Amino acid sequence: MLARHAVAAVAQVESGNKPTLWLPSYFCPEVADCCRHYCEIREYRDMPFWAEADWKSLEPKSQDIVLAVNYFGVRDGTPWKNWRERVRCILLAWIIHEVSSQKSKDALKGMMNTGFARPAFPFGASIA
Repeated sequence: MLARHAVAAVAQVESGNKPTLWLPSYFCPEVADCCRHYCEIREYRDMPFWAEADWKSLEPKSQDIVLAVNYFGVRDGTPWKNWRERVRCILLAWIIHEVSSQKSKDALKGMMNTGFARPAFPFGASIA
């Protein structure tokens, strides 16, 4: 199973709730293609060279799915944790691009310890 199929599986399970899948602007289009049948796709602004996402561009409803990306393992989970404390949604943490780095492992461990995410998918993708 590819990680995009895991995201599609979550979208399919939640499809009865008519969710929107929020993907960052800098992301693999194959994930959107894989999930289109189960939910609406929306984009929020985020780039790997930014410290965090543009939160004003991300306004999910409680039944929506948001894909949070730790680009190349360089971010910690603090900005997403802070955002998550204010916003209810289904949150997927995607650290697949640099899963073997110590920084990614530390970030995921920190996110799990704070309740930000819990492991659910192989290769570093998680759900909260």
